[in-house]
Amino acid sequence: CPVSDIVSQISHQLPHAKVSAVQQAVRARTETVERLTRFSAVVSAVVLAIGALMIFTTMMGSVVERTKEIGVLRAIGFRRTHIIKELMIEVGAISAAGGLIGWAAGTVAGWAALPYFSETGMVFELRPPLVLFAIGVAVAIGLLSSIYPAIRAARLDPSEAVRYV
Repeated sequence: CPVSDIVSQISHQLPHAKVSAVQQAVRARTETVERLTRFSAVVSAVVLAIGALMIFTTMMGSVVERTKEIGVLRAIGFRRTHIIKELMIEVGAISAAGGLIGWAAGTVAGWAALPYFSETGMVFELRPPLVLFAIGVAVAIGLLSSIYPAIRAARLDPSEAVRYV
Protein backbone atom coordinates (compact mmCIF):
# COMPACT_ATOMS: atom_id res chain seq x y z
CA CYS A 1 0.00 0.00 0.00
CA PRO A 2 1.77 3.20 -1.15
CA VAL A 3 1.28 5.71 1.63
CA SER A 4 2.18 8.70 -0.55
CA ASP A 5 -0.54 7.80 -3.07
CA ILE A 6 -3.15 7.57 -0.34
CA VAL A 7 -2.05 10.91 1.12
CA SER A 8 -2.27 12.59 -2.28
CA GLN A 9 -5.76 11.13 -2.93
CA ILE A 10 -7.04 12.35 0.43
CA SER A 11 -5.44 15.77 -0.17
CA HIS A 12 -7.19 15.96 -3.53
CA GLN A 13 -10.54 15.11 -1.97
CA LEU A 14 -10.05 17.54 0.94
CA PRO A 15 -8.27 20.58 -0.58
CA HIS A 16 -8.58 22.79 2.51
CA ALA A 17 -7.18 20.21 4.93
CA LYS A 18 -3.53 19.56 5.63
CA VAL A 19 -2.99 15.86 5.07
CA SER A 20 0.21 14.04 5.96
CA ALA A 21 1.20 10.52 6.80
CA VAL A 22 1.89 9.62 10.41
CA GLN A 23 5.33 8.40 9.28
CA GLN A 24 6.22 11.87 8.10
CA ALA A 25 5.11 13.46 11.36
CA VAL A 26 7.09 10.95 13.39
CA ARG A 27 10.16 11.44 11.19
CA ALA A 28 9.91 15.24 11.52
CA ARG A 29 9.58 14.98 15.28
CA THR A 30 12.55 12.59 15.48
CA GLU A 31 14.70 14.99 13.45
CA THR A 32 13.71 17.86 15.74
CA VAL A 33 14.64 15.86 18.83
CA GLU A 34 18.01 14.92 17.28
CA ARG A 35 18.76 18.55 16.47
CA LEU A 36 17.86 19.67 19.99
CA THR A 37 20.02 16.89 21.41
CA ARG A 38 23.02 18.03 19.35
CA PHE A 39 22.36 21.65 20.32
CA SER A 40 22.18 20.78 24.02
CA ALA A 41 25.46 18.82 23.74
CA VAL A 42 27.18 21.86 22.23
CA VAL A 43 25.75 24.17 24.88
CA SER A 44 26.91 21.73 27.59
CA ALA A 45 30.42 21.64 26.14
CA VAL A 46 30.59 25.45 26.09
CA VAL A 47 29.37 25.64 29.69
CA LEU A 48 31.97 23.07 30.78
CA ALA A 49 34.73 24.98 28.97
CA ILE A 50 33.68 28.22 30.67
CA GLY A 51 33.63 26.41 34.01
CA ALA A 52 37.13 25.07 33.40
CA LEU A 53 38.39 28.57 32.62
CA MET A 54 36.75 29.92 35.76
CA ILE A 55 38.42 27.24 37.87
CA PHE A 56 41.76 28.02 36.20
CA THR A 57 41.53 31.75 36.93
CA THR A 58 40.31 31.13 40.49
CA MET A 59 43.22 28.81 41.18
CA MET A 60 45.71 31.26 39.69
CA GLY A 61 44.29 33.96 41.97
CA SER A 62 44.46 31.60 44.93
CA VAL A 63 48.12 30.83 44.22
CA VAL A 64 48.93 34.54 44.04
CA GLU A 65 47.05 35.24 47.30
CA ARG A 66 48.67 32.30 49.08
CA THR A 67 52.22 33.02 47.97
CA LYS A 68 53.38 33.70 51.54
CA GLU A 69 51.72 30.56 52.87
CA ILE A 70 53.24 28.42 50.13
CA GLY A 71 56.63 30.07 50.70
CA VAL A 72 56.51 29.29 54.42
CA LEU A 73 55.56 25.68 53.69
CA ARG A 74 58.44 25.37 51.23
CA ALA A 75 60.83 27.03 53.73
CA ILE A 76 59.98 24.55 56.50
CA GLY A 77 60.64 21.60 54.24
CA PHE A 78 57.59 20.85 52.14
CA ARG A 79 58.57 19.45 48.77
CA ARG A 80 57.07 20.56 45.50
CA THR A 81 55.03 17.36 45.32
CA HIS A 82 53.54 18.12 48.75
CA ILE A 83 52.37 21.54 47.55
CA ILE A 84 50.91 20.08 44.35
CA LYS A 85 49.15 17.29 46.28
CA GLU A 86 47.71 19.75 48.80
CA LEU A 87 46.29 22.02 46.12
CA MET A 88 44.96 19.11 44.02
CA ILE A 89 43.25 17.49 47.02
CA GLU A 90 41.66 20.84 47.84
CA VAL A 91 40.44 21.28 44.27
CA GLY A 92 39.24 17.66 44.08
CA ALA A 93 37.15 18.01 47.24
CA ILE A 94 35.62 21.30 46.15
CA SER A 95 34.93 19.91 42.66
CA ALA A 96 33.28 16.78 44.08
CA ALA A 97 31.03 18.91 46.26
CA GLY A 98 30.23 21.13 43.28
CA GLY A 99 29.42 18.10 41.11
CA LEU A 100 27.08 16.72 43.76
CA ILE A 101 25.34 20.07 44.24
CA GLY A 102 25.09 20.53 40.45
CA TRP A 103 23.57 17.07 40.03
CA ALA A 104 21.05 17.77 42.81
CA ALA A 105 20.10 21.15 41.33
CA GLY A 106 19.71 19.65 37.86
CA THR A 107 17.59 16.80 39.22
CA VAL A 108 15.28 19.18 41.08
CA ALA A 109 15.00 21.43 37.99
CA GLY A 110 14.20 18.42 35.80
CA TRP A 111 11.58 17.21 38.23
CA ALA A 112 10.00 20.68 38.38
CA ALA A 113 10.02 21.12 34.58
CA LEU A 114 8.76 17.63 33.70
CA PRO A 115 5.03 18.50 33.74
CA TYR A 116 5.60 21.34 31.27
CA PHE A 117 7.47 19.21 28.72
CA SER A 118 5.70 15.88 29.01
CA GLU A 119 2.61 15.19 26.96
CA THR A 120 2.40 11.50 27.79
CA GLY A 121 2.46 11.71 31.60
CA MET A 122 6.05 10.54 31.94
CA VAL A 123 7.23 9.60 35.40
CA PHE A 124 10.33 11.10 36.99
CA GLU A 125 13.13 8.54 37.18
CA LEU A 126 16.09 8.87 39.53
CA ARG A 127 19.33 7.51 38.01
CA PRO A 128 22.09 6.88 40.59
CA PRO A 129 24.86 6.26 37.99
CA LEU A 130 24.31 9.82 36.82
CA VAL A 131 25.50 11.03 40.25
CA LEU A 132 28.83 9.28 39.79
CA PHE A 133 29.14 10.62 36.25
CA ALA A 134 28.42 14.22 37.34
CA ILE A 135 30.87 14.04 40.22
CA GLY A 136 33.51 12.37 38.02
CA VAL A 137 33.23 15.01 35.30
CA ALA A 138 33.33 17.82 37.86
CA VAL A 139 36.43 16.40 39.55
CA ALA A 140 38.15 15.73 36.20
CA ILE A 141 37.53 19.27 34.96
CA GLY A 142 38.60 20.74 38.30
CA LEU A 143 41.84 18.76 38.42
CA LEU A 144 42.71 19.37 34.77
CA SER A 145 42.08 23.09 35.16
CA SER A 146 44.28 23.24 38.25
CA ILE A 147 47.38 21.44 37.02
CA TYR A 148 49.21 24.55 35.82
CA PRO A 149 48.38 26.73 38.87
CA ALA A 150 49.49 23.90 41.21
CA ILE A 151 52.77 23.44 39.35
CA ARG A 152 53.33 27.19 39.37
CA ALA A 153 52.71 27.27 43.13
CA ALA A 154 55.17 24.44 43.66
CA ARG A 155 57.86 26.29 41.69
CA LEU A 156 57.74 29.34 43.95
CA ASP A 157 61.11 30.19 45.42
CA PRO A 158 60.78 30.00 49.24
CA SER A 159 63.15 32.89 49.88
CA GLU A 160 61.28 35.15 47.45
CA ALA A 161 57.86 34.12 48.77
CA VAL A 162 58.77 34.71 52.45
CA ARG A 163 60.46 38.06 51.76
CA TYR A 164 57.34 40.05 52.71
CA VAL A 165 56.32 38.03 55.79
